[in-house]
Amino acid sequence: MQIAYKNRLLEKALIGVNALACALVTATFVWLFGFNKPVLPAKILYTLQIILLGIFIIEKIIRLFNAASKAEFWRANWFEIPLLVTLGIVVLEADRWFGDIDSAVVRHFAVGIYLVIQVVIKISRTSINWAVGRSPIRVLIASFLGLMVSGTLLLMLPRASTGGNISFVDALFTATSAVTTT
Repeated sequence: MQIAYKNRLLEKALIGVNALACALVTATFVWLFGFNKPVLPAKILYTLQIILLGIFIIEKIIRLFNAASKAEFWRANWFEIPLLVTLGIVVLEADRWFGDIDSAVVRHFAVGIYLVIQVVIKISRTSINWAVGRSPIRVLIASFLGLMVSGTLLLMLPRASTGGNISFVDALFTATSAVTTT
């Protein structure tokens, strides 16, 4: 669903902020979990994730007020309220619900899940908007290539394999066969 916005320049700026935020979210997860030792201290990366969570929430609020039709905006983003309520409950009640587990770990996990969901949603919507009006064959080929390249890069991370680093050719083969077989 395409939402009409009052200020198109503001919407373009938000698209750029979203792209940067999604790239930073992905980078924080790669830096935290892709290497044997995090590139930056975990505390800095978790703080960056909290900041990115705030950016995503502020972006939604700005888009709500910039939308030409609030009803249209809520129809397209109905899932945001349950997601945010669930996140808020888990963050606020982590001590009481998860007494045996460190509450900071539970909070980081909840924020991480929310960020992953947001990035997947934003990438999916961008892909759909990009595909509109294009040749279905080109979209199919581009999506396969995108999945293969991203899978190859992720498989080449040090913690992606137990037997040491994997070569580029092996990572490419594994990613390609994972994408094309299923």
